[in-house]
Amino acid sequence: MSASRDEAVNLKQSIAIQRRQQLLGEQTRALYQDQYLQLGTRPLLDLLNVDQEIYQAQFNQVLTEAQLRNLELDCLFSTGKMRAVFALDNQRIQGVEIRP
Repeated sequence: MSASRDEAVNLKQSIAIQRRQQLLGEQTRALYQDQYLQLGTRPLLDLLNVDQEIYQAQFNQVLTEAQLRNLELDCLFSTGKMRAVFALDNQRIQGVEIRP
């Protein structure tokens, strides 16, 4: 469990970093748009590249969040707490009674 806890901490830190990258990318995009549209000093390719970086940060964040959720589910399963967390004890699911 200690290794899982450490991994969860690392994943949460990664998510925070990815959010920060996305925010910085959005700020950069706004600056590049102004430079491109108003001043004409920024190439269109720079604007497209920063958009790609923003979407890549979003994609990475979604993947990392999915890894964190999978880790949480694995921990619940390993500790035998999945039924309690999802309130499945003494429930009927498709005609099958779930017992503790």
